[in-house]
Amino acid sequence: MGEPLRGTENEKTLRAQADKLGELYISAFQAFQKILKKDGVVVFIIPSFVHNNTQITINCVEAIAKIGFTIIPFSKENTFLQYHRPGQKLARNIWRFKKI
Repeated sequence: MGEPLRGTENEKTLRAQADKLGELYISAFQAFQKILKKDGVVVFIIPSFVHNNTQITINCVEAIAKIGFTIIPFSKENTFLQYHRPGQKLARNIWRFKKI
């Protein structure tokens, strides 16, 4: 989920943290690819950082797909679920992936 947030971080700092986490998450899925059986499922939280009423996302889903995973949507309308309360600096995006 990244380093603890104080709420005073600037956009550059948050984007750098997002890039670092993206690399970490891609590495994790490379490891999952090696140990999971075909059709194995991973439920994974990919956070978004809230800054000035926008969300800075971690762009790793395409790379995860290239590693050999497909998204299992939660519904026709929701590819992922988001948990976020007003005033929080971090939104938790809950994804389901299946090894193909």
